[in-house]
Amino acid sequence: MCRRGLAGKRRVVNIVQITPGTGGMYCGNCIRDNALVTELRRLGHSTVMLPLYLPLTLDEANASPDVPIFFSGINVYLGQQGALFRAMPPWLHRLLSRRWLLGLIGRFAAKTRPAELGELTVSMLQGEHGNQSRELDDLVSWLKGQPKPDVVCLSNLLLLGLARRLRQSIGSPVVCLLRARTASWTPCPARTGTRPGKP
Repeated sequence: MCRRGLAGKRRVVNIVQITPGTGGMYCGNCIRDNALVTELRRLGHSTVMLPLYLPLTLDEANASPDVPIFFSGINVYLGQQGALFRAMPPWLHRLLSRRWLLGLIGRFAAKTRPAELGELTVSMLQGEHGNQSRELDDLVSWLKGQPKPDVVCLSNLLLLGLARRLRQSIGSPVVCLLRARTASWTPCPARTGTRPGKP
């Protein structure tokens, strides 16, 4: 991936890669995205990987070990439980985003049953209209304090709820990676598909 200027010289591209972390589990997407960021840097591009939810578990060196973890898995879960948690004071919200705490909680992530996450998945896909809008605000605020990216890359389709707000607020193109593979999907409860929500 590169751009060439008028003189034909390769231009450095500023790329933000957004990747969900899985805590204590190895994840194919995490490993793929980490390898992609590492290779893009080797080619001379300015690339950073932003983890979501939980720390990344990788089989090689983390390409972005010092960046914050956004959409703290704890805050995301609590925000889904009710308005009281979504209105928690900033100091508590920050505390529940600490990497060491998320690493501790991440050890139990493998015990989460996908069938219980239907409502949360729908909320995340609603982006700024979902129950995790505060987390999206934090991500946008951080990105605005960084050099403007040429492109923001989402790791998978389940993150598409972030795209509109990122595009509007950052002003950069937002793309999404697709990974062709055979996967088994655990059906969500029927009521999940009928939940009213804003487009």
